[in-house]
Amino acid sequence: MNPILPSPIATGAGQPGGPLPSAVPHQPRPAAPCATARPVRPPAEPQSVGPLDEQLALAAGALFRDRQVAVETLHDEASGRLVVRVEDRLSGEVVAQMPPEDLLRFWAAVREGLRLVDTLT
Repeated sequence: MNPILPSPIATGAGQPGGPLPSAVPHQPRPAAPCATARPVRPPAEPQSVGPLDEQLALAAGALFRDRQVAVETLHDEASGRLVVRVEDRLSGEVVAQMPPEDLLRFWAAVREGLRLVDTLT
C-alpha cells in the first residue's frame, strides 16, 4: 500500500453507504490583534532600545553567561529578512546569528529568482 495515497478505509471507498462525506472547507481564522510593527533600522542608524531589544539582550546574556555580549538587529536587503546578531563585545566575534548566513543566502536567491520570473511574464 502506498503511504502517500489515502487508503480505501480512510476514504470510505468500498464501505456500505459509499465514500465518507467531504470535509468542511477550511475557513481562515481572523488574525489576532497585534501591535503595529516598527521598521527595522539599517545597520548604520542608531535606534532607541525597545522592549524587544531589551528581551533579546536579556536572553543573549543568559545564554552566553561567560561573555559580555551585545545584540544587534538589522535588515538584510538581499533576503528582505530581519537578522539578529549576538557579538562578543571584547573580541567582536559573532557568537550567534539568526537566521544563519546560509539561510539568508538561500532566501536572497529565491527572492532574486522570483524577480526574474516576474520580469519574464
